Amino acid sequence: MKAYGDVWVWIETADSAAMDAGLELLNPGRRIAAALGVGLAAVVFGQDAQRAVSAAAAYGADRVVWAQDEALSDYNPETYTAAMRSLVEKHRPGTLLLGATSNGRDFAPRLACLLRTGLTADCTGLEADAATWNIQWVRPAFSGSLLAVVECPQARPQMGTVRPGVFQKPAFCP
Repeated sequence: MKAYGDVWVWIETADSAAMDAGLELLNPGRRIAAALGVGLAAVVFGQDAQRAVSAAAAYGADRVVWAQDEALSDYNPETYTAAMRSLVEKHRPGTLLLGATSNGRDFAPRLACLLRTGLTADCTGLEADAATWNIQWVRPAFSGSLLAVVECPQARPQMGTVRPGVFQKPAFCP
């Protein structure tokens, strides 16, 4: 499974709440990256996204992949999926984490379809199995009365959306 690598976290720039949802994912992203022995990258779209780029670096991303294009300044599902697909095919991350925001819930399934991979939506927990390189996605089932653990052993990259507010933002690293 080593053909795929880093953990990527999409940092949305639509508004502060959406950006915070992405920054929160740097915490579990760091844990997963450490367990798998890979890097943690934040992905940011848009020309005027310096605030998100700076925040991702300050909150612990090893690197920031910044797609600077005027066409990416405002969320557009077709433009975003094409841009992310191109980046994923070029860099081959092993895991993609996206906030389960309004845009994230629209973007993630479109991207998963284009990448021909699985997607676990609306997660509330994440763990990594270093032996299999599988992510164990925890999500509510049966109206929240049970928690399901989902693994996609054949799908790469592994993708999931995570509910905002489940994790705390990492400590700020000036």
